[in-house]
Amino acid sequence: MLYVLGIIAQFAVADWSKASDRLLPILAAGILVGFAEETLFRGIILRSLRTNARPEAWVMLISSLWFGFFHLTNLFNGVNPISALIQCLLASASGVVYYLFRRFRGLLLLAMFAHGLWDTSLFLPAPGGGLANVDRVVLIVVVISALVAAIVVLRRDRSLAVTRSGVQTV
Repeated sequence: MLYVLGIIAQFAVADWSKASDRLLPILAAGILVGFAEETLFRGIILRSLRTNARPEAWVMLISSLWFGFFHLTNLFNGVNPISALIQCLLASASGVVYYLFRRFRGLLLLAMFAHGLWDTSLFLPAPGGGLANVDRVVLIVVVISALVAAIVVLRRDRSLAVTRSGVQTV
């Protein structure tokens, strides 16, 4: 829920006057990147990790870290190494949240929409003035909530595995 509130906050404070001429490309990029990355990480990779009765906690952790480190490719786009590392950590935290969206109803579509809306909100022009720090507050809330969620999943689901025949105790 905090993640959804973060998305709403990002949309609420965006500088819409600067986005009007490029709104369609921003929406397209955000939604398409979200759908593509979720297809790979919470679709193909997550399902591949659910083999050999691997505990679900490990599936969440590995897929989220993999998602985070996937963003190291931004080093090739001229992002400085410290910023790239921070982005990897934030993406790993977001990966936990997208995993939870995927797991909520077992639908990849929920994670795709959450990811697409999040990316869209990040691509919108940042606000100025007193609202300039809203994005940082949102990121901190997301990271803290993702860490709490990861700890809960790691403690609760380390002996559960999702198999073809359903949830099994390992």
